[in-house]
Amino acid sequence: MLGIAILLAVLGASLTERGRSLLGDHRKLIFLTVACAVFSFLLIVSILQYKSMAVDPFSKFFLPPYQSIRYFMFAVAWARVFAPYVISFLLSLIFLAVALGYNKEFDEKFFEKEEAYVGALSIFLSGHPQWIFYFIFLVFGYVLVQLYIRFVMRKLEERVPLYYLWVPVAIFVILISKYWLSSFEFWSLLKV
Repeated sequence: MLGIAILLAVLGASLTERGRSLLGDHRKLIFLTVACAVFSFLLIVSILQYKSMAVDPFSKFFLPPYQSIRYFMFAVAWARVFAPYVISFLLSLIFLAVALGYNKEFDEKFFEKEEAYVGALSIFLSGHPQWIFYFIFLVFGYVLVQLYIRFVMRKLEERVPLYYLWVPVAIFVILISKYWLSSFEFWSLLKV
């Protein structure tokens, strides 16, 4: 829910001229602050998980002195808490590097100055494996909007920017993964 709250704030900011200016002027700082906030939150979740396991009569046997602390660090903290966001963070950095590189190479033709960071933030906050569905729904949504513009509105030369799709698609994917996709068997195969 932290990811949805952050994305809603970014969406709200992107809908106003002042908010877009704020996103554009402080895009790197916002991206890094959100990453630090998310990883700090995950650290707190890991600590709370450790404390709850320590008082449980069964799960305490998975902690020291019965098991090495490495078991908790890998099986719980890493695999269940940190890994989905580390993976999506690395993918968001790759996306950011590629998007900024192509945008610079083609004279800022593809993205507005804050747009690549908004896209990277959306990928990061989607998590793993949600980022897979994020890209699928983003492309599908873009194609639908482009077809509507071209064939219904008859604007054949107009290219639709992705600016207003990045965040809503991320929110949609987070919600459907929590309430719908996670009920399918294949979902567990995609998780770390």
